[in-house]
Amino acid sequence: MSKRILVCSEAHYLNTGYGVMYKQILDRLHRDGYEVAEHATYGKISHLQNHKIPWKFYPNEPEGDDPEHSDYKSNILYQFGLYRFDKVVLHFKPDIVFGCRDIWMDEHIVNSPLSKYYTSILAPPIDSTPQPVNYLASYNKADYLMPLSDWGVEVMKSEIRKQNISLLGFGVDLDVFKPMDKVEIRKKWGLNPDAQIFGTVMRNQARKLYPALIKTFSRFLDEHPKQRNNTYLYLHAAYPDKRGWNLSELITEYGVHSNVICTYCCSVCNHKFIRQWSDAKTTCNNCGSIAGFHPNVLVGLSREELAEVYNIMDFYIQYSEKEGGGFPIVEAAACGVYTCAPPYTAMKSAVKNLDIFELDYIVRRSFNDQSDICTPNDKHLLTLMGSYRKLPYYRRYMSEEEYNIQWIEGALE
Repeated sequence: MSKRILVCSEAHYLNTGYGVMYKQILDRLHRDGYEVAEHATYGKISHLQNHKIPWKFYPNEPEGDDPEHSDYKSNILYQFGLYRFDKVVLHFKPDIVFGCRDIWMDEHIVNSPLSKYYTSILAPPIDSTPQPVNYLASYNKADYLMPLSDWGVEVMKSEIRKQNISLLGFGVDLDVFKPMDKVEIRKKWGLNPDAQIFGTVMRNQARKLYPALIKTFSRFLDEHPKQRNNTYLYLHAAYPDKRGWNLSELITEYGVHSNVICTYCCSVCNHKFIRQWSDAKTTCNNCGSIAGFHPNVLVGLSREELAEVYNIMDFYIQYSEKEGGGFPIVEAAACGVYTCAPPYTAMKSAVKNLDIFELDYIVRRSFNDQSDICTPNDKHLLTLMGSYRKLPYYRRYMSEEEYNIQWIEGALE
């Protein structure tokens, strides 16, 4: 009889790094014959109408008109799964409970009074050091720890006394994320095949260094005036975001409005298109409605369309203070795009394993969480932007079949 595995996710169909990771893990476990259930913290009953889900699915969030919704909103931790977790465990009776998010989202897995009845496995996206003391206390309660990067494994082994720590690796589906005909893809999306396009795929968060990236791009245009009319920065990100940067103000401040392009989705006809930056809303070039918005975690591009976005770029830039996974780095490299990132936190693992360009950086202490973060060197990025085609560049692929799922075998012993 196969083991019953409860996977505590955000929801495998969301357009987030976590969503991608959970989709890969759930598909793999289901394909390998395990009895799998998903506790989707941002899942609703109504979502079942739009998604065909082959495994048991437990939504956590009540519908807006459900009498339970006011109770759900009464505790900020309920949205991360705490609201229905114990009920789900009692109903599904799992042998293993797995979580792959920040520990403050998954603490209920190890703190539940039912935890003695299942094996708990946490795969935290370790993105800083030192880890807060309260985080370490929760990690110690887990039966197994599986950080998402080699760097994360090193941090965990140095900061807590626990034997069951190993890597949960990740890769990409090379049938989707692969090199394509750049000229044809650009024509499909209405872009100049001969343009030079730098780009990034990063959620609009404080730790994503959009101000420095846009400023450095502006400096590149100033230093290469002959390329100004045919060089672009492609920002694939949600906007506005209450916890993110004001991208419109940054683009205006650095005078690059004519050279920034982005992705839009139409809420009327569902058309997806790329055009010059036009703030939070723009006119759809298909139906003419002023209904174009930036893709977000609920409404965005398919994985196939995202692969085309990477292929549109000449040079992918991950400009971030820290990363717990850094999925776009791996996806961009798999698409054959020149890729760079600072080799710090999980990005260090990606740079090492993929042999992509390393960005120089310095480490400093963050006031917000008292951990060490990195600041990439803008001058080094500027140099790479002007010379990447001339430099030696090696890249290997990390396929989906390289996933390290030995944690399953270990947990079953």
